[in-house]
Amino acid sequence: HRKESGDSHLEGGRAIDVAMEDVKGEPHATGVHVKEDIPTEIAIAQQKMIDSIEQSIALELTPHLGTHPQIPTLLQSQLEAQIALIQHRNHKSNQNIGPILLSHGSRLTEAFQTIETLADRLGAIAAYWSVPPDLDTQIEKLIAQGKEHIIVMPYFLSSGGIMEAISQQISLYGDSLTDASRRVQIDIAPVPFSPEQIALLILDLPGLNRSLKEYWQLD
Repeated sequence: HRKESGDSHLEGGRAIDVAMEDVKGEPHATGVHVKEDIPTEIAIAQQKMIDSIEQSIALELTPHLGTHPQIPTLLQSQLEAQIALIQHRNHKSNQNIGPILLSHGSRLTEAFQTIETLADRLGAIAAYWSVPPDLDTQIEKLIAQGKEHIIVMPYFLSSGGIMEAISQQISLYGDSLTDASRRVQIDIAPVPFSPEQIALLILDLPGLNRSLKEYWQLD
């Protein structure tokens, strides 16, 4: 898996803030990596620094990127733009469209609730790449509801191998829809955030701002 991180290193060696997204490239799930793996690695790193330089350096883990309050608004704007594009392309303003918010998934229940809440806020249903309900299941659910068009919104930080796999899966799925009563158009939205947006969101994380201010007040 690809690790995404934004680090704010402060001069003087007193404090290092680590603003982390989920290492699977998923910004909003409080999953195993966020709850367990990253805190463990930070503790290991801090101990290694103490052992090697005989100095205690505070490492503080900020809230993960998905806690930023602007994220639901940014996703809503992307969904509205995607719907407008489909309506313009098909010359229909009243098309029955069903959105799916697709994230990686986690074995922790808490992560599911976060994604489900976000999907509800967008008027979408949630699907997961690694755990059920998977993408095929949720596409079938929307087809049964009579949706004419489905938008798959990948909830990942960057386009990579997983996006290619999603595209291939949807292409194969579309080829299987031969029954006229089940014909539906499926579009994949782009990943929601540009690298520039990710950087700005990281710098605007409440925990990061607080830590920076506290550091400078110490001098």
